[in-house]
Amino acid sequence: MNTRALTYSIVMVAILLFCAVPMASALDGTSPPPMNVTIKITPNTLNIDSHGTVTAFITFEEEFDEINVLPETITCEGNDMVKGIVVKGNGHDYLAKFNAEDFSELTPGEEVTLTVYGEVYLDGEFRSFEGYDVIRVIENGKNGKLFQNKKNQ
Repeated sequence: MNTRALTYSIVMVAILLFCAVPMASALDGTSPPPMNVTIKITPNTLNIDSHGTVTAFITFEEEFDEINVLPETITCEGNDMVKGIVVKGNGHDYLAKFNAEDFSELTPGEEVTLTVYGEVYLDGEFRSFEGYDVIRVIENGKNGKLFQNKKNQ
């Protein structure tokens, strides 16, 4: 077998493994389990009238050498991320920033759960992750009042 044919064969096998194995999982209805993550959201108290940012610090609990976070998939309560940063050199931690104005529809309360969703590409597979944090949500934080229901004002 000549060198060119051997190179072509190796490339075709690599393409087959790279594309066909994840595709086969998708077709047979199996998918890798979601990744375990820990989410820490700041600020701890969100004023829904503010114009700042909400930051979700995402810590991946699995060990790996490199991970490709897919920024276009990261959301918090349906709001798209506006900026993402890999925090550590090995990619274990990710910082996702969201516009605070996008959370204006939240109902104020002492314990409001915010859920972060997203996907990564790891070891030839697309893997999802989901995590949450509980924060306090207020309206009109200038006077520090916490309103349980906007309609009752």
